[in-house]
Amino acid sequence: MLCWTISKAGGPKRACHAAVAVRNKLYSFGGYCKTKDNMDQMMDVHVFNTVSLCWKKLPPVEHGRGDGHLEVPSMRYGHTGVLIEDTVYLWGGYWEVFYNVLYAFDVDAHRLFKPQVSGTVPEKRCYHSACVLGKAMFIHGGCNSGYTNDTYKLDTSTMVWSVINTRGTAPPVSAGHSATIIGTKMFVFGGCDRGWLWGQYYNTIRVFDTETNLWMSTPSAQLLPGGRWLHSAFTYNGELYIFGGEKNNWTFNEVWKFSPETFSWKKVEPKGKGPGPMQGRCCCMVGDHIILFGGYKDRVTTPTDDLYILDFSPSLKTLCKLTVIQYGLDQSELPHNIRWELVAMTTNNNNNNNSSGHITGTGEVEEEWGNCKKSFIETCEQVLGYRKSERKDWIADDTWQAIEDRRDLKAKGNREPDREKKEQWRQEYQQQSRIVKKKTKRDKRRYVNDLACEAEVAAGQRNMKDLYRITSQLAGKNRTISRPVKNKEGKLLTLETQQLERWREHFHKLLNRPPPEITPEISMVPNKTMKINCGRISKDEITRAIKKLKAGKAPGVDNISPDILKADPKATTEVLYHLLNNIWDTEVIPTEWKTGLMVTLPKKRKT
Repeated sequence: MLCWTISKAGGPKRACHAAVAVRNKLYSFGGYCKTKDNMDQMMDVHVFNTVSLCWKKLPPVEHGRGDGHLEVPSMRYGHTGVLIEDTVYLWGGYWEVFYNVLYAFDVDAHRLFKPQVSGTVPEKRCYHSACVLGKAMFIHGGCNSGYTNDTYKLDTSTMVWSVINTRGTAPPVSAGHSATIIGTKMFVFGGCDRGWLWGQYYNTIRVFDTETNLWMSTPSAQLLPGGRWLHSAFTYNGELYIFGGEKNNWTFNEVWKFSPETFSWKKVEPKGKGPGPMQGRCCCMVGDHIILFGGYKDRVTTPTDDLYILDFSPSLKTLCKLTVIQYGLDQSELPHNIRWELVAMTTNNNNNNNSSGHITGTGEVEEEWGNCKKSFIETCEQVLGYRKSERKDWIADDTWQAIEDRRDLKAKGNREPDREKKEQWRQEYQQQSRIVKKKTKRDKRRYVNDLACEAEVAAGQRNMKDLYRITSQLAGKNRTISRPVKNKEGKLLTLETQQLERWREHFHKLLNRPPPEITPEISMVPNKTMKINCGRISKDEITRAIKKLKAGKAPGVDNISPDILKADPKATTEVLYHLLNNIWDTEVIPTEWKTGLMVTLPKKRKT
């Protein structure tokens, strides 16, 4: 069941921008923003966290060539972006001039740069399509002074461009179409051939086989969506979906589904309140969710800042939250995390054109830390499991049941918020503790008597081996004997009072030394500027810190011991890298890291 679940405003106002999804984040690059002052700047990068539902703007990068081939692209729209491994490749676009320079964005380092390429570079253009198959990026169509239908390929393993000499009947020249990879085939839909007011708009599907470089002949579908351009396209479970688009200044907000197996279209009606008619939106797939944002209604209006999420498989939890929001139900009795999620779903962002780069809320760091902690704990539970306590043989089954009952009473008392009921549970716990102690003494007495009888039988039979074994069991582990204490003359002290007095003398002399006769001269350290790296945290720094942790230490409130982190420093570094840099950028520390753990050590009273 398709369902529109979230609608939020307050993001960057952009249209015809480029965006990719990387794990639980969306990265948006550039786009048309109506204001000329903004368009004359360097390309900006906005990040949307799909967990906290917050936008942030990355700090601007200096323009220049101080870092090898570093060069930040200027603001533009009509360009494309694709993700290959951990690198986003940006190409083409337009703002007063057309572009054909390839730029790359390192997702881990948050760095834009210009890689060196070779081969046959495509002509400058915008409103083309780009899609990925393996490590290759395919570029098709687009426009500059005219319109084209050529196809290019960039092999990112060698960074070589090549023009594809296609076979078969190619699609007509167009721009603003979509190209989507399903399997090894590229499906091209829509587009316009002569401009947005007087051109021809296409509504047919054309299929390109990337293995044979053949434009395949395709059957005609009976039911077709209207012709359009600047629509959004994505795939889910091997089927192609399109949303929105524009034709002759008339925009759409319908969702269509195309099945490659039957080569047929079907109009889809998602549940919930979806976006209005829109063109130039970006869409990204995150799990079972499609996230659409940006775009504009027509060529005259300002780009929008809203965001919508289309859920292909909404969970019962999601549906319940939507019901709470729809009917305005009371949230006071809900768990804290559910209330936080409801606030995130209904609160608009406040991050338009924010250049500070800080996150609008602290929930992102909290949620990311929760995901990291969950991955550590769940991995340990699956691989190691919990330590099983050894059950002593001499304790009877009814005694073990009494112990379990006492444990349940303690847990109920700890969870009870009411003081009077909490006191009742405490009294029941004390009564159950007396029963446990009584039964334990009974079992211990029975166990010792049985061992004594066995020892008596073994002694009568002169079975020294069994007699020694039984005696060892009764005696228990060997107790350490305190070391002897001697006085200054080397004489052994046997009385406890004499030993304590000797210890007093020792520490009095040790801790009450006279000051040194010669005071050392310590020269003042010259005031030098120390070179301290205040940039983002590197993976090497995290790995070194993990290796320096002391093993065998008790875990804190997160139940993660240093031994877990040191088991695989490389994997731990990958898990913590994004979290620690997020904390460094936002200066927000997870609440759990500020919580101390106080452990009471009960001691027996002196009689």
